Amino acid sequence: MKTMKLLFILPLFLLVSSSSAQDPAQPNGIENAITVTVRINGDCDMCKTRIDKAGSVKGEAAVDWDTDAKTARVTYDSTRTDLDAILQRVADAGYDTERFRATDPAYRALPGCCQYDRGVSPEPSAK
Repeated sequence: MKTMKLLFILPLFLLVSSSSAQDPAQPNGIENAITVTVRINGDCDMCKTRIDKAGSVKGEAAVDWDTDAKTARVTYDSTRTDLDAILQRVADAGYDTERFRATDPAYRALPGCCQYDRGVSPEPSAK
């Protein structure tokens, strides 16, 4: 009898737990999601960790930087923030983006392995 109850309860439990999973139409739990790909300078896996953390805000924005391509997939809630605000946070962390250049002090504060070749980037934003 206990086995019968278990066989009945287990599928019911799995059904309830799977229905509470995230809606695939809302990546990372972000509503009104817009996803874009942008260029962000960096060099290593430590850069990935810093860039992802600087740009991501739970429920508002998620950044996933690709170390090889030097691009990031940015998903954000268009009613709560915009791409410029996200890229500004990344620039404030020391990484040049396609729209904002990190300040020299922020860039110099990066670990040596993260100090990429800056080349030609946008001018630092006045903040």
